[in-house]
Amino acid sequence: MGPVGIEFEWERDAKGYRKAEEAPSPNNALRILIGAPQIRFPENLPMPQSTGPEDALYVVRNGGTLIRYRADEDLDQIFREFVNTPPSADGAVAFANRWGQLVGPDDDGAEPVRLTTQAVKAMNLFIDAWPENEETNQAGLERALGADGLEIGNLKARLIFDRRTDAPRMQFAMPNLVTALWMHLTKILTSDTVMRRCLHCHMIFTAGVGTDRRLDAKFCSDEHRLTFHRLKNTELTPHQPRRRGRPRRIAA
Repeated sequence: MGPVGIEFEWERDAKGYRKAEEAPSPNNALRILIGAPQIRFPENLPMPQSTGPEDALYVVRNGGTLIRYRADEDLDQIFREFVNTPPSADGAVAFANRWGQLVGPDDDGAEPVRLTTQAVKAMNLFIDAWPENEETNQAGLERALGADGLEIGNLKARLIFDRRTDAPRMQFAMPNLVTALWMHLTKILTSDTVMRRCLHCHMIFTAGVGTDRRLDAKFCSDEHRLTFHRLKNTELTPHQPRRRGRPRRIAA
C-alpha cells in the first residue's frame, strides 16, 4: 500500500463486558449501529446477513473506567485475534474484553453482537479467497473483489511529512476499531504477506515478509506441522496385530 500510516488510540472497559438481551439505552445502541463503518462490498461478495438469534443480543459495558491504549501498536495481533473470533455472542464478548468494542464506547456501551459476527464473517470471506499459489491467488482475489472492489467509508486521510523517513506519507485517522481492522485487511492484501488457515487447527495466520512464517507455510507453528504429519502417518499406517510372546515351557 506504500507509505501509509494508521495511527489510532482506543478504549476498553476496565471491568469488561457482558452479553445482554436488551440495550440499557436503545437510543445509544441505535447510534452505535448507525455509526458503524459503511462498507460497500463487491457484488460477488455480498455482506453476510444476520442468521441466528444471537445476532439480536448486545455486548454491554460493565461500567468500569475506560482504559485508553495505542491500538495501532498492536493492530496486527488485534486483527489476527478478530478474524479468528467465533461469530457468536460469546466470541464478541471475549474479543471486547481483550480490546474493547468495535464502534463504541459510549455511556452504556451497548453494541449489537451482529456488528462483530458480520464483520468476522465478511473478513473471512476475503481471507478464504486467498490461495495456495500465486496463480489461484490472482484468480481468487479477482473474483472476490469484482469490478468495483471494496469500499470503506468514514475514513479521513491526510498527507504528512514523516521526519523518521524524511519523506511524505499518507496518514489515516480511524473513527473506530472496526474501521481500523478493515484498513488493516486492505494493507495485508496489498503487501508481501498472505493469510491462510492452518491445516491442523484451522486458525488463520499470517505468513511472508515481516512474519515468523515462510510465505509458503501451511501451518501456524512448527508444533502444529509436526502434529499434523504425525497424526496423518498414524492414520495411514495399517493396524499391526499385537505380537505374542513365545509360550513358556513348563518343566516336567
